[in-house]
Amino acid sequence: MKNLSLMAFPVTLCEKSNEAMEHENGQFSYQGAYVYNISSNEGFKLRGRITHLDDKNTAFIDRIIYSNELLYTFSGEKLKLHDTVT
Repeated sequence: MKNLSLMAFPVTLCEKSNEAMEHENGQFSYQGAYVYNISSNEGFKLRGRITHLDDKNTAFIDRIIYSNELLYTFSGEKLKLHDTVT
């Protein structure tokens, strides 16, 4: 089995504007998965982002599995396969 040195995890981002008060919550800006390459020389390097959100689907990615050189992302509405070789 090939060692890809990958790390992937689901994320939900909410960002605050510069004018927001400290007690205010940020506005939703992204939901999906971040995929990083990891090496002892370069540290963490963002390889890509994956989302299941589009005009028809609103399900958040909640699970990621790697098998047979493919990264599988799961949400309540979709399953996506992503080639890790390219």
